[in-house]
Order: sequence, then C-alpha cells, then structure tokens
Amino acid sequence: MLIDYLSLGHFGIYRRILEGRERRKAILEAAEEIYPDFSSTTQDAVSFNDKYEHPDSDLYARELEKDLSLLGERLAKRFEMEDRLCSLILR
Repeated sequence: MLIDYLSLGHFGIYRRILEGRERRKAILEAAEEIYPDFSSTTQDAVSFNDKYEHPDSDLYARELEKDLSLLGERLAKRFEMEDRLCSLILR
C-alpha cells in the first residue's frame, strides 16, 4: 500500500505537470520548488519498503523503531507538500 500511495503522488500528479498539461503558473512554481524534497521522500519510503519487505526478526528488533520514526517524519513532510500542491490545484 505504501508503494501504491507513493506512485500515485509521484507519477500521477507530477506526470501531469511534467507532461505540460498543467498551465497555472502558481502550481508549476510550487511543484518545481518542492519536487526535490518530494522525490527524496519517495526514495526514503521505497528504501524502507525494500528493507522490510522480507521478515527478519533480528533486523526488526534492532532497527524497526528507529526506521519507522524516520519514515513517519519524512511522510509528514510529504503530506505537507502534497497539501500545498493540492490546495493550489483545487483553486
């Protein structure tokens, strides 16, 4: 589900912008500004998914709490960026 969520935002919303189907200047400027951080959060979440895709109780015991905390922080930042972009789109 995490990968589906990431794909929708990363490839759905940004594809529309990158393909030139978005003409509103405010949206284009905001998208350009946040894209590097947005892309970074996508990579962070994909890395988390890859790391924990296969069960490993030793890994879970050592690193899961820390990794979940970092992922939560990164996703919170992503939600803020998405909210900003969506509010501009819905105007």
